[in-house]
Amino acid sequence: RVLDISAPAIAIAHACGRIGCFLNGCCYGGATDLPWGVCYPAGSAADLAGHGAALHPVQLYEAGEMVLCAIFFAWLVRRTGRGVAMSSYLIVYGILRFLNELARGDNPHWLGLFTPAQWIGLGMVPLGVAMLIWFVRHERKKA
Repeated sequence: RVLDISAPAIAIAHACGRIGCFLNGCCYGGATDLPWGVCYPAGSAADLAGHGAALHPVQLYEAGEMVLCAIFFAWLVRRTGRGVAMSSYLIVYGILRFLNELARGDNPHWLGLFTPAQWIGLGMVPLGVAMLIWFVRHERKKA
């Protein structure tokens, strides 16, 4: 139950961390022509990597996603059984991180396929699904 109650707080802390990444200029996205693309200060790591182009503010994408997730996880804590919120965190974050990495511009690909974060995201989803199944079955046995 402690992990479930922690899930919304972890998501909010994660959102705050990503805002810090944005302000620091790390964890930047790839080049974009979208109107909300961000140009980093000349000479910064993001500016040099993007060759002066506007970059996806993937840090802000993820911060917004995590705020929405925190609301969803808080709702789950109140409405569902034990283990559901944290299991859902692993599933949802694994999927979101995998997708967010598609817009990132700072991570190398392992084995020519995915970034390290995408591999981790791919591992989080089945772990979260397995946990969710276990907790749902365990709750049914108690009822």
